[in-house]
Amino acid sequence: MYTEFPEVISVEPSRTYTTATTRSWDFLGLSYQMPNNLLHKARYGEDIIIGVIDTGIWPELRSFNDKGYGPVLLGFNFVRLKPAVTAYGLNIRYMDLFSLSPSFPPTCAIKVERLVQVGQDWNLSNCNRKIIGARFYTTGFDAIHDGVDVLSMSIDQPGENSFGALHAVQKGIAIVPQTVVNAAPWVITVAASKIDRSFPTVIALGNKQQIVGQSLCYQEKNSSSRSIFRSLAFGDLCTKDNIQNAGGSGIIYAQYTTDTLEGTATCNGIACVLVDLDTGNKIVEYMSATSSPVAKIEPARTFTSKELLAPKVAAFSARGPSIYYADIIKPDIAAPGASILAAKGNSYVTGSGTSMATPHVAGTVALLKALHLEWSPAALKSAIITSGGNINPNKAADPGLIYDIDPSEYNKYYGCAISRTTVSCNRTSVPGYHLNLPSISVPDLRHSISIPRMVTNVVDVDAVYHAAIQSPPGVKMDVEPSILVFNARNKFHTFHYKGTALLEASLGIVA
Repeated sequence: MYTEFPEVISVEPSRTYTTATTRSWDFLGLSYQMPNNLLHKARYGEDIIIGVIDTGIWPELRSFNDKGYGPVLLGFNFVRLKPAVTAYGLNIRYMDLFSLSPSFPPTCAIKVERLVQVGQDWNLSNCNRKIIGARFYTTGFDAIHDGVDVLSMSIDQPGENSFGALHAVQKGIAIVPQTVVNAAPWVITVAASKIDRSFPTVIALGNKQQIVGQSLCYQEKNSSSRSIFRSLAFGDLCTKDNIQNAGGSGIIYAQYTTDTLEGTATCNGIACVLVDLDTGNKIVEYMSATSSPVAKIEPARTFTSKELLAPKVAAFSARGPSIYYADIIKPDIAAPGASILAAKGNSYVTGSGTSMATPHVAGTVALLKALHLEWSPAALKSAIITSGGNINPNKAADPGLIYDIDPSEYNKYYGCAISRTTVSCNRTSVPGYHLNLPSISVPDLRHSISIPRMVTNVVDVDAVYHAAIQSPPGVKMDVEPSILVFNARNKFHTFHYKGTALLEASLGIVA
């Protein structure tokens, strides 16, 4: 009916859009609307203290409004902005990004967020490798002094430097760093994955061909969505100003992957759409075939669906193995880290990387610690690893069996000497796969090998477990005993993995 009026340009059906500000927590099953999940069972992580290492921020920012929360600890101090908001879900009154994802409030919030500063005078003027290295090495000692339960480290540090954190692990502090280079067996190394959310943008070319890209571009109702793209002069940079000076109203750029959308967020004021290389070639073919290429870009939409391939490891995230320890599988777990809405200054941006995935794991560890105060860092790590390749907080709360490790075992297998003030480690001849980890990696399987593991039953008093074996190609694997029976008197059991190479030549790494 309304389409018949000459003043009406177009009519679109009304739709209800769900908020996607904290979609990653919903995707992990930690929504307020799910009363039986880990979030509620752990009382929102009440009284768990999380330490965050990164460049400084200001607690006055609206992202960290603590209205409605109880008193904080003495010496309470914020350090990190984006990961802190991601991991600890402060009760922000309103979050928005280009009107695409408004929210009242985030769907996951840990009740008592105690973020304490680790290291002193941590600011941008101190950001050189020597000072950061010194701060990083003393992190474990600062965390112990501050009473931290979980340490979230969204920073790049070579694996050899992680020995400074071993002192904290010995005192019961779980360490969660980003990237596969943090390969020490006493930390939870995180990879980045995608979630079931996308920002589809329809591009209608002048030849009536419609293609779909990804964008954070949002246009007001009274703005035109018609855009003419013109060529820049040879040698000109493809910047917002150059595009507008050339008479263009937007940018369509192609890259290998559409896993990250940060580039589109910088195109404030003009349409900016990301497409993959195949789609980009189609656009180039169209532009080459006409003298006046025309395109119409629709406003971006927020789309969440089980039909999207998720979780999926992001293209930019390293899949391992570790270059430091071939006999230890890294990374340990994947978590949402692609196009995650997070705070920056007094606004919000999307961030991608393992630095965005790390706080998801740190927040989950905090909830698990609140639910199981007696669990060690190794037990928390075991519960997370054995419950899924992509982190599954609710399953991690009830893992059945855990692989626990006394911190002194790290000293034995890695030649680490821990004093009150220092930690020094040198690799020994004892292989790392003899550590009681929930995974096994044999770098050079030439002969038969027997690897012990000890498990602890942490759920039902009476339980029976049967081994299910799926051997890697070229390897025969057995488990002895293949049946473990637990009761009130027998909460611990030891078993052995036995592997034999079926080929005379070395098969390389078997994991």
